[in-house]
Amino acid sequence: MTKEREVVAASVPADLLKLYDKLRAQQGGIGAAKLYARSCQGCRQELAITELNEIRAAAPDTVIRCENCRRILVRTAESGL
Repeated sequence: MTKEREVVAASVPADLLKLYDKLRAQQGGIGAAKLYARSCQGCRQELAITELNEIRAAAPDTVIRCENCRRILVRTAESGL
């Protein structure tokens, strides 16, 4: 583990870090992806309107996953929500 990753990982809940590491191993090194303009940047698929509505309604600290590739989705102001 690099020093930077160690610092960041120390601030992430253990169960979320475990999920991320599992997904990373399964998904070719990428366990989380940015939700950008209503699309998962991991698999490049646009999310369905029902998925987007669920994400909009979810609390900001809820872990959201892409229905297509199952990566953790990182929401930003550019997510298109």
